[in-house]
Amino acid sequence: MLYLTKIFRFWSSRIGGEKAVKIVKPDPVLSESAVGALYFGAPIDYQYLATTPDSEHLDICLVNFAPGGRNKMHAHIYEQILFVTAGRGIVGDEQGEHVVVPGDTVIIPAGEPHWHGATDNDNFSHLCIEKHNNAITIVDQI
Repeated sequence: MLYLTKIFRFWSSRIGGEKAVKIVKPDPVLSESAVGALYFGAPIDYQYLATTPDSEHLDICLVNFAPGGRNKMHAHIYEQILFVTAGRGIVGDEQGEHVVVPGDTVIIPAGEPHWHGATDNDNFSHLCIEKHNNAITIVDQI
């Protein structure tokens, strides 16, 4: 909490200048289904919580996986951070599969092949934090 207070004080001090604190309220019905070659299994939906023009450099997206919903092995051009908010999920990389639970933070380096999704029996949600235009390359199918 102290950290957030320091951030708020820093940005609040800039009001009237070029930058100021922005509070963005997400639209509760503005989630979209994840479709395309990257996704398979059960339904997956996502909702951007912050992106352009509100955020200058970062996207924050809430991603929800139904049990068994996953994405294929892929890599991004920039680092990706996942913060687990609900359920049980799996993050897979070339070293194996790693079960993640609420409170876990996963830091995926740029170019690192990986996949993530729900276990077969649990819903799974995470925040995805990454730089704008973090292009994806599918590198393999799981």
